[in-house]
Amino acid sequence: STKGYAYGVLGWDKQSSETTLLQDLTKSSTGMIRGFFSMPKTGKAFIYQAATVTVSSLKLLKLFEIAKYIQANSITAGLAPLLARFNRLLLFSLVLYTLKDAADRDRLGGTTFIQLNYLSALSMGVNYAFYSGGMPEIVGALSAGFAAFFAFTGVSSYMKNQYE
Repeated sequence: STKGYAYGVLGWDKQSSETTLLQDLTKSSTGMIRGFFSMPKTGKAFIYQAATVTVSSLKLLKLFEIAKYIQANSITAGLAPLLARFNRLLLFSLVLYTLKDAADRDRLGGTTFIQLNYLSALSMGVNYAFYSGGMPEIVGALSAGFAAFFAFTGVSSYMKNQYE
């Protein structure tokens, strides 16, 4: 199935030995890291970058919390909620990076990006409502602001598509 993906989607030539899966993964990872640290091209992309950095910081804090838990308690059932929260933050940071990249390319009007904005607004809203108690106030304020921005961007992109 990996070869099928490589030949069908990536357009690899079956006769060529120039491109391997490892080379493609390395190139993709390098491009993503470069994009993560690049300067945003638009104001919207800057806000998505700030949200990505915020969630990525929370992800790193959760990773440190997991390491401390394992040092103190070994691997027990209490580790599962920490890992689940880390996993959600990991996926959410990837969604936000995708939206930042779309904003850089002025592609937020696509249906997928509109839906990702709605999902991000909901996720940030839940983060603000349920998890802001243990976080610094600035994180709660940022979560609320990001949720409003994502909702507004999703609705405005949808409306723009409806009336063009």
